[in-house]
Formats: sequence, C-alpha cells, structure tokens
Amino acid sequence: MASSTNPDSRKHERRHLRYAVSWSATVQVGPGQSLPVRVIDVSPQGIGVVSDNVLPGAGVLSIVLRVPAPGNPGQIGALSVQARIVHQLFAGGRNRAGLEFVQIADADAELLVRCAQKRV
Repeated sequence: MASSTNPDSRKHERRHLRYAVSWSATVQVGPGQSLPVRVIDVSPQGIGVVSDNVLPGAGVLSIVLRVPAPGNPGQIGALSVQARIVHQLFAGGRNRAGLEFVQIADADAELLVRCAQKRV
C-alpha cells in the first residue's frame, strides 16, 4: 500500500539541479534512536533518500551525512544537517523521501555539491 505525507507532492517543483550520489546517512528519530538511510541525490537546498522505513513526517529532522572528505581521497567525513520532509512515498517495501534543508551554512551546501560533483 502506498502512502505519502504530502498528497500534492507532484505539484512540488525542483528549484535546483540535483546530483546523483550514493552516500550513507542516519536520521535521528528519537532520543538515542536513528534510522539508516541512503542519500540518492543532493542539491544546495536538500537531499533525496531511500530507506526501509517511513520517516517521521512532522517537524525538523537531524541527519548525519557521510560524504567524501575534501582533499582526502578514500576518506569519509560526517556532516550534520537539519531538514524537513517535503514528500515521501512508501511502496514495494521501500521508502523514498525528499528532504529540504532547514538551516545549512552556505559553505556546507557548497561542500555537498562539490562532493557530489567529485570536485573535492
């Protein structure tokens, strides 16, 4: 059964180019509780993720992204961001969600895009 936290998700238009990636991340869902997700695309304004579980649909989520470390090939760095769910759809045992950054420093947004473009 498919469900969505935003029935008008088709009306949501992307304002920024997204870059395909395959990064691991964790979403904080409660005190001491987190869900693993896979980041599948990134833009300066948000990320797309897939997971085995539906993400909590209300409020701001804390997410730790594991991204290639700038200047250190083969190394992985962690970047903490705050985001809210714009849309999500659970179908076929898999959840796909689009998250929009709530507050992110310009330097961090630029870093994410550079990592996605493999320019680090």
